Amino acid sequence: MRAMGRARPPLLPSSLLAVTLALAGLVVWHPFSGQPARELVGDLAQTAAALLAVVLCLSARGRDRETERAWRWAALAASSWAVGNVVLVLLVFGLDQHTRPGPADLFFVLSSVAAVVAALSFPSAPDARASRLRIVLDGAITGSSLFFAGWVGLQALLPPTVGDSDLVQAGYPVADVVIVVAVLAAAVRLPGRQRLPLLTVGLGVVGLAASNVATYILESRAAYTPGDVLDLGLVAGLCLIALGAGLQRPESRPRATSLPLGRFLLLLPYLPVCAAVGAGVSRLAYLSTRQLVMGTGMLGLVMVRQLLLVLENNALLAEMARRSRRVEAIVDGSSDVTLLLDAEGHITWASPSLGRLVADEEALIGMHLARTLPPGAQFDLAFTQARDTGKASLDLAWADVNHEAHDYELHLTNRLDDPLLGAMVVQARDVTARRAAERALAESEDRHRRIVEASSDGIWLVNADAVTVFINDRAAEMTGLTAEEIIGRPVLDVIAPSLDEMQQAVSEQRVQERHKGSEKYEMKYSRPDGTDMHVWVSATPLFDSEGRFEGSLTMVTDITARKQLEDELLVQATTDALTGLANRDKFMSQADLSLTGARRARDAAVLFCDLDGFKAVNDTFGHSTGDELLRVVSQRLQHCLSERDMLARLGGDEFAALLIDVRDAAAAVTVAERLLAVLNQPVRVAGRTLHISGSIGIALAEPGKDVEQLLREADLAMYEAKSGGRGRVQVFAPSMHAALLHRMAIDLELREALAHEQFGVHYQPVMKLDDGGIAGFEALVRWQHPTRGWISPDEFVPASEESGLILTLGAWVLNEACRQAAAWLAAGFELQIGVNVAAPQLEAGTLPGIVRESLTRHGLPPGKLVLEITERSLLAGEAARSALSELDAMGVHLALDDFGTGHSSLSHLRDFPVRVVKMDRSYVNRLTQNERDSRLAKGLVDMAHGLGLDVVAEGIETREEEQAVRALGCRLGQGFRYAPAMPAPEATAWISSSRLRRVPTPRAEPGAALLQAQD
Repeated sequence: MRAMGRARPPLLPSSLLAVTLALAGLVVWHPFSGQPARELVGDLAQTAAALLAVVLCLSARGRDRETERAWRWAALAASSWAVGNVVLVLLVFGLDQHTRPGPADLFFVLSSVAAVVAALSFPSAPDARASRLRIVLDGAITGSSLFFAGWVGLQALLPPTVGDSDLVQAGYPVADVVIVVAVLAAAVRLPGRQRLPLLTVGLGVVGLAASNVATYILESRAAYTPGDVLDLGLVAGLCLIALGAGLQRPESRPRATSLPLGRFLLLLPYLPVCAAVGAGVSRLAYLSTRQLVMGTGMLGLVMVRQLLLVLENNALLAEMARRSRRVEAIVDGSSDVTLLLDAEGHITWASPSLGRLVADEEALIGMHLARTLPPGAQFDLAFTQARDTGKASLDLAWADVNHEAHDYELHLTNRLDDPLLGAMVVQARDVTARRAAERALAESEDRHRRIVEASSDGIWLVNADAVTVFINDRAAEMTGLTAEEIIGRPVLDVIAPSLDEMQQAVSEQRVQERHKGSEKYEMKYSRPDGTDMHVWVSATPLFDSEGRFEGSLTMVTDITARKQLEDELLVQATTDALTGLANRDKFMSQADLSLTGARRARDAAVLFCDLDGFKAVNDTFGHSTGDELLRVVSQRLQHCLSERDMLARLGGDEFAALLIDVRDAAAAVTVAERLLAVLNQPVRVAGRTLHISGSIGIALAEPGKDVEQLLREADLAMYEAKSGGRGRVQVFAPSMHAALLHRMAIDLELREALAHEQFGVHYQPVMKLDDGGIAGFEALVRWQHPTRGWISPDEFVPASEESGLILTLGAWVLNEACRQAAAWLAAGFELQIGVNVAAPQLEAGTLPGIVRESLTRHGLPPGKLVLEITERSLLAGEAARSALSELDAMGVHLALDDFGTGHSSLSHLRDFPVRVVKMDRSYVNRLTQNERDSRLAKGLVDMAHGLGLDVVAEGIETREEEQAVRALGCRLGQGFRYAPAMPAPEATAWISSSRLRRVPTPRAEPGAALLQAQD
């Protein structure tokens, strides 16, 4: 809201002013015949005037917070008046209640309090609390004195008694006087043109006070009629307050001034007190009890004010004493010699430090200073200059009492016209050490110059006008010019011709802001020979001893070679090395920029494509064939997209595409079906024809969705397409979040399960195929859900890995397995125990410590523990490699689980300390079905044996599979053919049997024993 006085006044204050004046006119001319109507119009006029004051007080602006805060308090006072007036109208016209005091008086009292706070909040008011309190007391004394004098003087005209209602009404003029005094105290301390707003407000409060006094007298004589012309005084007073707020300008913070009128304020309370005392004495015999109490209270306020003045004077004297002692302590403790001279140059006072120069310092008092100085000091000339211009300086050598020469600087300050001091102030400062340092500095400049010239970095020194004053040969070489061609030229003239328009603007701004602080930045420019230079610039501003900016020093380092390497690494970091497409990071960043620059957020879509059957290609023909297939597929997909679209390989066989200018889902589906069509075409790779397909999920861009959310939604849609039969296109729908919510529910239930010990460990035996003996057990975690029963590990283990709970769950399983294995070992059963380890456990880096602690706690030899890891774990990074090496050095055996199904299996056997491989059940199940698969499995087993590794065949379920595995040369096997995973008590009973017979059941529920002891 704009303040009054601007070019175009705001509509609301103008409207309120018009309404206020109209209502005020109605009050004056009495166009209504009925008294209630006149009273209502008068109240509405007061309310409109108060609202006008509220609006303009809120719109008043100042350059300091204190001024605006004061006007906010004034707005609160006016709004409280308006609310009180509205409440009064409702009581009189709505409930027909005419008694006072009433609820409306609460708001009128609040208005008076807020007005006093507002007046005392102005920055021109005294800062001390005691001074503010004195202003309030002055107002209270003045108001109560005037009221008492008027009450006593008009006692013959007023009724003999004054009721509570009259006392409440009498309080308003007193409060008005308090406000007037506080406003006046703030106003008189302001400069003339800044004083007008507060004086206008004070005049308005005077109008309110006059109306309140007249109303009180008429009400006391039962002669007041609501809606009378007196209401116009209230309206006018509020309008003047509003006008004062409108006159407030955003001036700089006002400085308090000491004016004669301010001294008058000190005497202001006593004048009405004298009048009140005179009126009371003249009619002492007629004073009522209330008048005596009021007079006594008035005199008590005067006594409190006098006490407050005494306290203020004592505080002022104490502060003056403290300041005097501080000045004395500073002078006495200073190493400088301070002298005071009269108008002729005679010494009138000397600081104690003069004793270091002369033996008898008291003898110098009254002596002319020139007589104490060495010959030729030219003191008279400096004294005359200081007397004429105000200041002068003089350098001289002065011997101390030990006859040692010192260099001194004499500073003369003319204070002869100062009525309190009336002397020439001379300060003599010993600069012997500084002069010696200056000579040493001058001697070292040549050494530093030679060092600078030999520096491998460029050094560039410019003055305050950005003109080059020094540049070493290395910096000149970087510009392609010579030092002679650069010195004396502005720095922008040297570098600007090689910069583009934007770089020139940035460089000009940097030159203009050099004085603000040090700055470091990279810069690229072209030399005259056309070669590009990348430099690292470190610019430091230089200031003289007085803090004036005198130039800057710039260090320039050639980083061209490093930038070229960074550019190459950036390309490698943002490009998929196999296909040449953008990788995930580049896709996320560029897609975000593309979506931001789109005309409408709905003009784009994200496609998530996953190849169907690609894993089989890798497993069957090797990863080189799979890599070549990915290169061909990426080229085909790229050719199906427009130039504005972007294709990226996210990893593995997953691709993502950002489509620009797709109006709806149908357009995006058309592009996706075109991609599927090229995927369905046969691919000739490595002399063989391959057939694959793809599944594509689509997420349409919407306002508020970022690239990450779109990619996540497209991923969900792709999984929906795969679950529907693959080779399909699916557009994301919100219902697809159900699967995600299900995983979140699993995560919460997992935390509950860990807290309530719902997990258990079951043990499945690993058999010796040659003699039927037991080689060991694999520990498998099981979840007994309280409502859902047994939950498959395939459901909760991936969820625990995603949430990070696998670290806690894995540590618990490991500890339970070690405990059980140690118990079996103590019972005489020499068995190994296998425990599955997930990739996050290796990545955390804490697994070796957990294993060591569990082995030590339960006394289990490291060789009895086999940690089963997947090939995904081997790809976890350097932390996983380090953890595996530490575990192997500890003596723990490592087994590669699901061997033959992952990526780069042969390199894993070569590079990692694996002692056991577990052939995946997919090979075992196909041994009796396909001769080719049998030969492939035979090759895997022979290769492992050739490397000295044990092979465990997983998933043996039938006699035929057992025989086929034996034929491959496997010595160890595991599966339902022998036993399922069993709780520890059943497993203990099972291994305690002296002889075992097999139950020909291919599968069984968890916990059912498939091997029973024979008699």
